[in-house]
Amino acid sequence: MDMDIWTVIIAVAGAIIIYLIKNTIDSRSEYKKQVERIDTVYGVPTKSINLSNFFATDITETVRVYEPHKIILIGDELFNFKDIISVSLSKNVTNKAGDITTVSQKSTIGTIGRAALGKFVAGDTGAIIGAGTAKTRTKIHKSEDEEEIKYIINVTVNSIKHPFVKLELEDSDVAMETYSLLEVICNNR
Repeated sequence: MDMDIWTVIIAVAGAIIIYLIKNTIDSRSEYKKQVERIDTVYGVPTKSINLSNFFATDITETVRVYEPHKIILIGDELFNFKDIISVSLSKNVTNKAGDITTVSQKSTIGTIGRAALGKFVAGDTGAIIGAGTAKTRTKIHKSEDEEEIKYIINVTVNSIKHPFVKLELEDSDVAMETYSLLEVICNNR
């Protein structure tokens, strides 16, 4: 019987893993199609930055520069270099306090001893009161505080449709590279 349960668990886990791999492959395939459509028009990008922590699965997770055409792809929008008005970088730090857990425990020996003494002195009522007065030890455990850091790049663009582009990044190196690239484009338009 136990073997049947483990067989089912392993089969389900295997099916989930296969589904996730297939889904990732399908996403990458769609991403490649999106990139090919743009690259067919503008050629190979001069610079491409992956904004996600993993490999990009969507065109919105990249910034691609086509310098000969003076075009930049930010998310799923194409902009001319001259339309990048300004760019700023900020750091957003969010602190989450760690969880506090308390565990209270009464000593069994102390409880029995006090109940016996209470019964001896005041009968059954004394036993109940004596057991209730046993010493309690309380342990307090606090998990570490968590700090979440996001780097936010704000791009002002000369566009009525999308005058503002906001990129939220977790990797400081990617944020700095992206910001620097946009700053160069903004200063040389």
